[in-house]
Amino acid sequence: MKSSGMFRDLRHAYAYRYESEQFRILAMLWWYFLLLVTPCVIVISMVLGVMLMQDSQTSGPTASKLDTATSTTPLDKERLSRVLGVFDARAMTYQTLKIAPAIADPSK
Repeated sequence: MKSSGMFRDLRHAYAYRYESEQFRILAMLWWYFLLLVTPCVIVISMVLGVMLMQDSQTSGPTASKLDTATSTTPLDKERLSRVLGVFDARAMTYQTLKIAPAIADPSK
C-alpha cells in the first residue's frame, strides 16, 4: 500500500527537519494545525460554558428549599459551645506544649 504524496512529503520533511527548506514546511504545517485547533477549543469551551450556565440556572434554589418555617436552625447554641470548648482545650494543650522542658546540658 502506497502512502499518499502528502504523507510522503511530510515524512521527507521530518527526516530532513534540520535543513531550512524542510523546517519551513514543518513550521507551516504546525501553524495550520494551530489555526485549526484553536477555534475548535474556543467553540467547545463556549458550548460547555453555556451548557453549565443553563444547568445551574435550572437547578437553582426553589421556593420549597427557601421555606424557613419547615427548616431547622443551622446554629445550635449547645453544639456551638461544645465546639468552642474543644478549641479552648486545644489552645490549652498548645500552651502547655509550647513551654520547653529544662534539659540538663550533658557536656557539663
